[in-house]
Amino acid sequence: MNRASGELVNHGIREEISDIRAHVCVRAQVLYVFETKQLRELVASGRYRKTFAETDGVVTSEGFVIPVASIPGIRTFAIPESILQQVAFTEADDTSKKGQKAQSIVEAFIQKGWFPFTADTIMIEDIQSQRDGVDLMVRLSARIQVKCDWNGGGPGQRGCTGNVYIEVAEANPHRRY
Repeated sequence: MNRASGELVNHGIREEISDIRAHVCVRAQVLYVFETKQLRELVASGRYRKTFAETDGVVTSEGFVIPVASIPGIRTFAIPESILQQVAFTEADDTSKKGQKAQSIVEAFIQKGWFPFTADTIMIEDIQSQRDGVDLMVRLSARIQVKCDWNGGGPGQRGCTGNVYIEVAEANPHRRY
């Protein structure tokens, strides 16, 4: 299908190569972090309903609504008010701007050492290396997909869905690519 025509094209969790998903849920003021492969498995399970998003009567994306409580290993972090004020989200921001601001929030978490990376560790058994002061080596490789999920998350909070939206196809009717 053709993006310029507004038709849906496969684009989302099935095609991306990320290791980690970070969903910035603005209204709930929460950052959810989970492994991409966990969500791929949930989407493939067939247990969750497919939904479509529209803008001005045009379908702009297809995805799945997944309750945050259903995501294995999900990590939940309150976004400090100071970071939210610095980023200054507004509902009037276009999709690209919201995405950039969500990335700024994740970047702030990384810079402050709050982002929950997983890493491979190697115990050093070489005596000389241990004498030199190295007992463990850590290898970190993380490809992060950041999503702004405005009303997502926040189960039980007013105006929040309690879910994350996992996109599998999208259109670009406004030619913003």
